[in-house]
Amino acid sequence: MKKFFTLILALFFMSISAGNASAAIVKNEEKVSFTMTENQKEFMMSDDSNPNRFPSQFGYRFTIFDAEGCTIHARLFRLSLSGNEITLSQKDFTGNHFDFSATDQAEAMPYKNHYLELTKDQGCGEVKVKGLYGYQFDELYEY
Repeated sequence: MKKFFTLILALFFMSISAGNASAAIVKNEEKVSFTMTENQKEFMMSDDSNPNRFPSQFGYRFTIFDAEGCTIHARLFRLSLSGNEITLSQKDFTGNHFDFSATDQAEAMPYKNHYLELTKDQGCGEVKVKGLYGYQFDELYEY
């Protein structure tokens, strides 16, 4: 009985000193729906919603319609202080992509402007794009 009481007491003291941590996924996204009549479309977003500089990702999820035989080139990049473009990720999507299956994301830097550039091949008709782009980061809460 004495060993049982000591074990319960030891577990009690261990649980008092142990801290719990949990995380919440925070998103800052923009919904878009457009028809690409021109060959290039560009979007910009700043990571101002991450004041504690938690690790974040910049990316997109799109549905692409009316793109039979056409390739869409998607590029995620940011500008350096000297004005040079730093490519973070680059993907090509050929044909239609349904149910937000055209996706990509890359690691972002807090308080920097990140860009998404969509370019379609020459000779492609009007391509419809619908979806979202933006940031996602894990915000940690400690109790």
